[in-house]
Amino acid sequence: MLDRFEFSPEERDVVLQLIAIHLEMSAALRRDIFDAETVRAFSAIVGSPEMLRMLALMTYADVKAVHTDSLTPWKAENLWRLYIATLKPSRSQFG
Repeated sequence: MLDRFEFSPEERDVVLQLIAIHLEMSAALRRDIFDAETVRAFSAIVGSPEMLRMLALMTYADVKAVHTDSLTPWKAENLWRLYIATLKPSRSQFG
């Protein structure tokens, strides 16, 4: 598929990394997202703010695609909170 879309090597790497870590944000939501160590560990897996942005959108779409009721307001809020917490320099591993 990546060949058909004529993705560059860099774009292929991004897509393959997203596929590899696509469940990490959902898994992190099952832990204490207010715990600094949870956020640090999650950010270390994600690697960069750009990857975090793509992963958050992918996770939102993935949860929403399961069933229309699966993305509750509580879950959407926690997804947003984890995203924001991971962006904070004091709580993440992003360089």
